Amino acid sequence: MQCREVLEQLAAYADVEVLPRDLQVHVDACEDCRIELAEYRTLLAATRSMQSVAVETPSWLLPTLTSVVRDNAEARKASRERLAKLSDPKVITGGVLVAAGVAGALLFRGRRRRKRTFATRLRQSIAGA
Repeated sequence: MQCREVLEQLAAYADVEVLPRDLQVHVDACEDCRIELAEYRTLLAATRSMQSVAVETPSWLLPTLTSVVRDNAEARKASRERLAKLSDPKVITGGVLVAAGVAGALLFRGRRRRKRTFATRLRQSIAGA
């Protein structure tokens, strides 16, 4: 067998004590494949040892997560309610009317200022002449 063929099969035999004869012959003769098999077996042993490790969660974690999820849900609900209110045709119409009123007032105020300025300049020019 060639290394490429052996390497494709080594992971499947990492937890087996006795390899099939053709694999065993190659692994005994090839240092690279022997190292690869040893690494698979080391990885498998480390993985198995991790299964028995119990991790205790901190006592603050569950209440904190619950609070964050609840706050997020409430914020989303409030946001949806505000959006629903803003999409009401009455609110949209009112907003357009207010904007038109503000624009009209600004235009009127601007014209009025220009007239005053012109009138003031005219008076000053007459007074200075």
